[in-house]
Amino acid sequence: MALLVATILLTTSVGMFDALDFGVIDAHVHIVSMTNKIDYLWAKDPSKLDPPRSCPCSPPCACNWTIADYKATSESSFAVDKVVFCEVDANPNQWLDEVKWVQNIAEQQHKAKTSPAVGAIVAHPPPLFGLAPPNQYKEKMDELQQYSYVTGLRPSGLNGSALQIDALKDAGKRGLVIDLNMDVHLAAQIAQQCPETEFVIEHMGGANVTGKDSQNFEKWQAGLKAASNLQNVKCIMLGGMMSRWASIGAVNSSAISLYVKEAIREFGYERVCFEGNWFFNNWGPPHPNLEMYSTWASMLMAIFKDLQATDKDIQLALRENSLKIYKIK
Repeated sequence: MALLVATILLTTSVGMFDALDFGVIDAHVHIVSMTNKIDYLWAKDPSKLDPPRSCPCSPPCACNWTIADYKATSESSFAVDKVVFCEVDANPNQWLDEVKWVQNIAEQQHKAKTSPAVGAIVAHPPPLFGLAPPNQYKEKMDELQQYSYVTGLRPSGLNGSALQIDALKDAGKRGLVIDLNMDVHLAAQIAQQCPETEFVIEHMGGANVTGKDSQNFEKWQAGLKAASNLQNVKCIMLGGMMSRWASIGAVNSSAISLYVKEAIREFGYERVCFEGNWFFNNWGPPHPNLEMYSTWASMLMAIFKDLQATDKDIQLALRENSLKIYKIK
């Protein structure tokens, strides 16, 4: 039944893609390469990782996911103009190497006027971020901001400690937006303590779309409302849910729709952004290389249609909000 629903969504909303008269901004895209000399700790033989874990790539776990691959995946759904690169959990000591690599890609794309192209970088912060007073890594932050495509940070391991709050406040003073990959309740608590710093909540704030207990939704809903009441939470990303499903046939479009509609209701079209979450939308053991991007894009367009979203609403969600928040070039 779920497969039938997904198929209907795909066939009924595909025509809506053709109607878009603007280039889409995908606010959350990952790219990696096994030849850029960056050590991705997770892209190794899964049995040799500590702790052992699943690998997103087909054996032998050598990952190459490029903008060209992204285009091949996305072009049947959206004409994507720009993407926001989101850090990919590289070795923390190589945090700036990743930035340099993506900055170079963005500059080459800009010169060649190719599309889609990297329009902004959300970087991993320097290793001392949130672990020491900001003045102890000021030079590293200054160096980071020499790379013109860097407009945001994505810190890991946030729990709201005093040093972390100081770090987030300092980042806000520098004009950097903070991506939060966490439960929406914690996101709201952290954002409330940093009123001058702008935040974006990724992956629908940890929406448990595969859960069967209505209390899961109600708990998430309460956190969503708390976050939406904070004006420095500039956007909640619509996406990041597809890798939870074991197969396209398992996707529960009704459950996804429930969460997405609630996010739009709370935040309004002026404060939601589209995320394809590629390439992570396209893997998730036991289905490596499963194509979920178009399934999600079709669902989202069908949800817009069901909500009777105007052309302006859709353009805000799929383009304008991300352009503004990430200062996309």
